Amino acid sequence: MKRIEDLKIRIEKERTSLNQMVKDKKADEAYQQSLLVDALIAEYIGLTNE
Repeated sequence: MKRIEDLKIRIEKERTSLNQMVKDKKADEAYQQSLLVDALIAEYIGLTNE
């Protein structure tokens, strides 16, 4: 259960970072960050469906 809570916190942190990159028009970094956020969300979904 701790892993799920840690993931929720990390997703929020990484999503905030992604939003800032988009605002700053850093397209390459924003794309890489979006891949990271997607992977974290997929991991979270996998854990919640177990």
